[in-house]
Amino acid sequence: MSGPNESHKVRGDGYYRFFPGDYLRDTMHLSLIEDGVYRRLLDFYYCEERLSSDPERLYRICRASSPDERKAVDFIVSTFFQADGGCLINRRAEREIIARRAFLAEQARKARLGAVARWGPKETPEMPGGIAGGMPGALPEGCPDPCPDDAQASASASALASKPKKPRKPKPRPANATKCLAVRPSGKKGTGGNGSGQEYASFIAALSPKERAALERVCEMAQTGGWKPLHCRRHLLNEGFGKKTTLAMKFIVFPAAVQ
Repeated sequence: MSGPNESHKVRGDGYYRFFPGDYLRDTMHLSLIEDGVYRRLLDFYYCEERLSSDPERLYRICRASSPDERKAVDFIVSTFFQADGGCLINRRAEREIIARRAFLAEQARKARLGAVARWGPKETPEMPGGIAGGMPGALPEGCPDPCPDDAQASASASALASKPKKPRKPKPRPANATKCLAVRPSGKKGTGGNGSGQEYASFIAALSPKERAALERVCEMAQTGGWKPLHCRRHLLNEGFGKKTTLAMKFIVFPAAVQ
């Protein structure tokens, strides 16, 4: 007999359909203890796909120790189960178990057909001695050695190391990009943007070096990195511009395709 901490492996797949309406219709007359006994026996029946008719075994399954609990077990067994040799049969549970087996068999058949349709029939290779699924003992003739010797590997590594690297080409600026007013020298007015030269000079003078670098970065990304106004505004807010973000956006010029 299994110990209290020993796991129990069920015979079925541990699944069964449950219809609350049907169950309540047939069990409205049961007491709380009787209802719990019936559910416990049904769960065991679906998992094991059989149920012993031995009263002591049934009492242990239901954990019935008191006289009232054992009386409830006897009542449920006599009401909802029929004796068949040394086992108990519940006809509704039997129908559900048979239907579940048929469903699983059909799903397995469809899976096999799908595998054959997708990958085709495959034969399992066998090693000498009848062991299926083994790997071949040697490579076919003409197949290159997958592990070159040390000298060949060293020569290949030296050739890769001595190969000169191509210089990285700078990313071209878009043809329709206009220089941003914010990155021009203070006081010099340029084209694009909504701010004037005097307004720009006053704004730049009030910025800290960190804020000025952040603004130049945003202007550069607006021209060459494809940043949209929403991206620029979000970056300025993250850099701590706060209320100055709206004014800073006046000095950022975007390419014609973004505007």
